[in-house]
Amino acid sequence: MSLAFYKNLSLFHILGGRSIVRLDIEESLGFLKFAPPSALQLTSTGFVNPLTLQPDDELTYAANQCVFFALRTDEKQIPKAALDQLVAAKVAEVEEREQRKVGKKWRRELQEQVIESVLPTALPKQSLLRGYFDLRQRLLVVDSTSASKLDELTGALTKNLFLNSGNGISFLGLKVEQSAADEMTRWVKEGEAPFDSFTIDDQGEIIKTGDDAGAIRIAHLDMLEPDIINLLCPGRAVNKLGLTWDSRISFVISAQFQFSKLAWGEAVQLRIAEQGAETVEDHRDASMTIMTGDVRELVYRTGECFGGIKVPDEDERNPRQIEQEPVTDSGDDALVSEAIRIITMTGKANISHLQRNLQIGFNRAARLLEHLESVGAVSPINASGNRDVLIATERAAA
Repeated sequence: MSLAFYKNLSLFHILGGRSIVRLDIEESLGFLKFAPPSALQLTSTGFVNPLTLQPDDELTYAANQCVFFALRTDEKQIPKAALDQLVAAKVAEVEEREQRKVGKKWRRELQEQVIESVLPTALPKQSLLRGYFDLRQRLLVVDSTSASKLDELTGALTKNLFLNSGNGISFLGLKVEQSAADEMTRWVKEGEAPFDSFTIDDQGEIIKTGDDAGAIRIAHLDMLEPDIINLLCPGRAVNKLGLTWDSRISFVISAQFQFSKLAWGEAVQLRIAEQGAETVEDHRDASMTIMTGDVRELVYRTGECFGGIKVPDEDERNPRQIEQEPVTDSGDDALVSEAIRIITMTGKANISHLQRNLQIGFNRAARLLEHLESVGAVSPINASGNRDVLIATERAAA
């Protein structure tokens, strides 16, 4: 089980007129499915199944109206010391043969030759960028605060979501109504957080403003100590601040409204146990349901500390109130009757089950289930990412 509670949160509004369903995301990620780097390829990046971390048929996992994904990068590792040694040997060989010194340009060419010769046997190092689409809140949530990684991810998604429909989407980072730096600076100076559900922790960062920019990082020191407060002279502001919300989650919030160093309290294990998680799959579904629910509440409770989350100009409704209806196809498929027979006989209504029994692809199986939901044969996806078979064959086939 590869999914785990996130340590970072970067959040984006999903802008665009069209609703999103899991099928849309699955199709889009398929354009960028991961493939291992070839013999002469240094890196390879693409989407994999978030559970197996392999480029399986399904590149998503769903729970609590959230669709999870994982972007995998394999980069072949060539130790610098070993590379330098091989290049030096190659340079010495050439200089002896040519009886002249190797210049910088020639040396770079020799280095490229060495890299090309060792790439086929170099071992790749794997890294993951995890995230999920919150379809209920119409948000993209990513477990990273790296600007370069976020730009790469949102750029790839923007280019590939709804590629065939001509009805694309874009992403806008969440922002708050008030200056987060000004508010956090005021909290430290006044010695308390704005609401009783938040407490100020022992870490943060103070920055200088203007041309003489710089940062003072603080760890394991009470941010409300007089010595820390005295650092907040004119021209300085709190850029990051450690907080604990509702005794449940500790985190560091930045002036850019990004969350890092999330630490989930021990009580979360009790809450998972209360969900009746008896199997590995049940435990995973319960964990992801709890995490996504907590993230929804944490983000907007924290946003309230800064006057609320800004509503994008493209949509005047508060993002907390957006409830998107799934887009379904007509369901005009010759396999509808056979799909109904299978789900009523087995009591199972999921995409992989239809794929195996009907020998069809993911997209067609997903459309069949969307149709069966529209006629009341199966339930919508529940909190654990599954559907229930609801009615008899005769009614569903009507």
